[in-house]
Amino acid sequence: MSPFEADLGYVPYMPDDVASDPEFTKLVKAAQEFLLRQETLLKVAQDCMSEAQERMKYYYDKNRLGQNFEVNDMVLLDGKNLDIRRKGYAQSKKLAPRYIGPFPVLKKISKDSYELGLSKGLKLHPVFHTSLLKPYRKDPKRRQQVNKVVLADGTEGQLVEAVIGHRKYKGQPQYKI
Repeated sequence: MSPFEADLGYVPYMPDDVASDPEFTKLVKAAQEFLLRQETLLKVAQDCMSEAQERMKYYYDKNRLGQNFEVNDMVLLDGKNLDIRRKGYAQSKKLAPRYIGPFPVLKKISKDSYELGLSKGLKLHPVFHTSLLKPYRKDPKRRQQVNKVVLADGTEGQLVEAVIGHRKYKGQPQYKI
């Protein structure tokens, strides 16, 4: 249903509808010229719109990164649109990490969308556009920080490989990891 039909309750005549009408030959010459002029204007407008669409596509695709990820590739997720302060990363958006992850790619949804294997504590929809993803490159020279992680139940914790020692200091337990 077109806006015109919703407003006035009927479908307007288009130049093609009137021109295909058998009574078109009975119309006055001025009316025939008007209909032909309207029909050519409609075709010119459609051609201009398709040219503009092709031009916009060219300039958009010129600066677009064509990223393709395979299943089980590790990717980082851009945190610019996420409110990760509640997710256990930082109290300030300014100090929050720019990218979170890495997360594995579970499947390719469409040409530009991928489903990620997010931890349950993040409580995010797992499908993201490629513009929000960045390939994860592991650097063996970089020391891995022990960051706080969000556990499955939504609480904050740390991953611990082994407890080497422990003691009580001022009544509080301390652990050497």
